[in-house]
This record gives sequence, C-alpha cells and structure tokens, in this order.
Amino acid sequence: MTALTSRLHRNLDDSSDTAPQEAGATIGTLAGWQGESACCFGGGRFGAATIGQVITAPEGVTALRRFSFVLKLPASLAFRGEVYGWDGHTASGSALFESPSTMTSGENDFQEITFVTPDASVVAGQHYVLFITTAGLADVDGQAGAFGLGPAPDGEGFVYRNDRGDARSWTTTPWQPGHADLAFEARFSS
Repeated sequence: MTALTSRLHRNLDDSSDTAPQEAGATIGTLAGWQGESACCFGGGRFGAATIGQVITAPEGVTALRRFSFVLKLPASLAFRGEVYGWDGHTASGSALFESPSTMTSGENDFQEITFVTPDASVVAGQHYVLFITTAGLADVDGQAGAFGLGPAPDGEGFVYRNDRGDARSWTTTPWQPGHADLAFEARFSS
C-alpha cells in the first residue's frame, strides 16, 4: 500500500488555511484513499492529456474554494488545473477556474496536489468537472504518470480525454468515462 507522503499546495495563498473556517462542505474520496491507482496521465501516446472528476455542488454552497488530486508524476511533466460546468458528456461553458502551469516535486511517491480556486462561483445541485491537463503546455510527449483512485464512489466518476492537447475538444467531444472516482477532495463555501 502506498502512503500519501507529502502535501503540495499550488497556486495557494497559505493564509487561507489559517483563517477561521467558513461554513461550507467538503466532498471526496481522499480521506479513505488506500493507494489504489491507475496509469496513465500525461502526453502523447503514453497517456490521457486530460483527466478529471465529475461532481455535484452540495446543497447550501455558493463557491468552490479548492480541489485536490493524488498524483505520481515526473517533475518534468507540466500540467494545470481547470474547473468547468458539466453537461453529462462534455465540459460546458467557459472555464470557472484555470491555474497557471505547475509541476510536482518528482518524488517517487504519490503527492496530494491542491488547486486554490479563488472562490469560483458554483450553483448547488449543478454538475462540474474538476480536472488536470497538459493541453497547451510544452512538449510532454513520452511523459506520463499515475493518478490515485478513490476507495468507493463519492462523486460521479472520473472522466478523461485523449485530446492530444486540444483544449477546444473539452466542450465539443464527449469525454470517456472511467471506472471509479479519482482520489480527490473538493472544498466549498457558502
């Protein structure tokens, strides 16, 4: 069993972690993650360039504060986080959040990667897709890594795109369904 060994916070103002907790909700499978994983996220013929988790915003929330995935990626693999609406088959509308490019430390173990979303507005009961992608970034062909899978379904399943870096296809071409949830966490405020 692989242990979660470090927490990396990307695009994060750490003061938000020390502020008093606002009313809200947290959903996800991260707390019960037992080390199960799948391959491959990355570039070119070696992996899906885009993987994500479909969720429904819980009742009583108005904003997504942050989301996390568990990843084991080479330090040279650049990626970013995104949040879009979800229409049941594709991402919908425009980005509610897009992070700058980031990378892991390249440690030889899984790491929790957190994206702070500057309170991206959400509507309770609506569906969203939280995802990571290599689309539009430097040449990543031949680089790939693993992603954690959740212990039991808590969301609506993971989805992926073998989009070869074409971000336009996110909203025009159906995504492929995975067979589980990702190891993820999403925190909301009201």
